Amino acid sequence: MHFAHQRSVGGLSATAAQREPQWLKVQSDYKAALAAGKSDVMTNAAKAADKASHAELNALRRLPFNNVCFDCNTQMPGWAVLPHGIFVCIDCAQ
Repeated sequence: MHFAHQRSVGGLSATAAQREPQWLKVQSDYKAALAAGKSDVMTNAAKAADKASHAELNALRRLPFNNVCFDCNTQMPGWAVLPHGIFVCIDCAQ
């Protein structure tokens, strides 16, 4: 059985040393995008998605079986527990 040996360059394998410039470019591109901030298109898309999500949650909250806290029976709970698909009051949410 034959195994290919990789030379070490500065403590990194040759393969890792070759990939390093690519990762540095990805990291610098990411930092530049963060520094540039969100564009108006991105901001408007996020606002539209947020508005649609709130409308859907409010429609679900108005259903008769969702007008009581899942845990304590308080009327008109204000918090949605998304992973569980339930609504709870502020006291039970804490």
